[in-house]
Amino acid sequence: MGRTRAYDEDAVLGGAMHAFRRKGYLGVSIRDLEQATGIKLGSIYNSYGDKEGLFRAAFAHYLDAVLRRRIRDHAPAAAGLAGLRALFLSLLREPDGGCSGCLITNAAVEFGGIGDSPSGVKEGLRILADTFADRLAAARNDGSLGRDIDARVERTKLRPLPSGAVSVRAAWVFLVAQALVGLCVLLALNRTSILLGVASVALVAIYPFMKRVTYWPQAFLGLTFNWGALMGYAAATGTLEPPAFLLYGAGIAWTLGYDTIYAHQDKEDDALIGVKSTALRFGAHTKQWLCFFYALMIILLGLAIATAGLGPVAYWGLAAVGAHLFYQIVTLEIDDPARCLAVFQANRNTGLFVFMCLLAGALAAPATDIQLPPGAAIQL
Repeated sequence: MGRTRAYDEDAVLGGAMHAFRRKGYLGVSIRDLEQATGIKLGSIYNSYGDKEGLFRAAFAHYLDAVLRRRIRDHAPAAAGLAGLRALFLSLLREPDGGCSGCLITNAAVEFGGIGDSPSGVKEGLRILADTFADRLAAARNDGSLGRDIDARVERTKLRPLPSGAVSVRAAWVFLVAQALVGLCVLLALNRTSILLGVASVALVAIYPFMKRVTYWPQAFLGLTFNWGALMGYAAATGTLEPPAFLLYGAGIAWTLGYDTIYAHQDKEDDALIGVKSTALRFGAHTKQWLCFFYALMIILLGLAIATAGLGPVAYWGLAAVGAHLFYQIVTLEIDDPARCLAVFQANRNTGLFVFMCLLAGALAAPATDIQLPPGAAIQL
């Protein structure tokens, strides 16, 4: 005989869903759940068994009441790129109008950090990945995912696809081959890394379209391109710790800087064809923004070095990185495309300097000072 519930289960699960979305599974206390659901601890345990049981039920409610409904409302099968954009923006702020992010990606990162994941999280990621793939295919078929932008920009019109040197069919074959190789590598890693790899699919899928939507496509490039900081740390340690997130943040700040410089090469063509960039957004104030981004990068890298327990020599290397970035800003001429390209390319050296800085710090630090989570080991 089933339990009789003297409460509105949808309201209870909705309240729990919001609590988990705002604070995460580990951050939510039983008291938080009592306040969010309006029922007492005894009722929670009688109905759902424990906190994990309530999370699973709330997550299933999120998939049905939020995700699938948002897909139906914003991104039906024929919606194409416009529907995909509406769905993405909806999930960022829905269902309560807040900005705590999407419960699926929030949970994927959180559970990736502790090496385990309820099946519902994986199901949510699968639904998102399938939806993105289907809608992108629809966008390609109806012409909204055109290849004409590169063809209309002077610097990029000779690239293989817009110039016709490579056919679309050949490009898809190459893409699938790369994806299969990447999948083989991913499946050889630990569970945390696999979960992070799957979670990155949404970022990889939406990044190419952000220049049509926002003046901050460089921010999405940073989120996508630097995901490897989280993946690499998880692959080496089996978990996620503060140094990984600090390194990820530093990479995002760095990307915002160097890709803004890169975008200044195309700002006139971009303005004519209606695509957006931080170069157009910042305009004459670009150097001030670069100072902010590069200073933020140095600060976050310094915190990553400190929390990872690297040796003092790393800070000397970090000072050299800062000097190199300062030189970039001083010598940049935003209205000179050739100079923009040269300064952008100088960031190859920036990456090398950062690598050498971290490597030297790791080699100089006593082994006991390097912060690794319990159970992690360095394989020699």
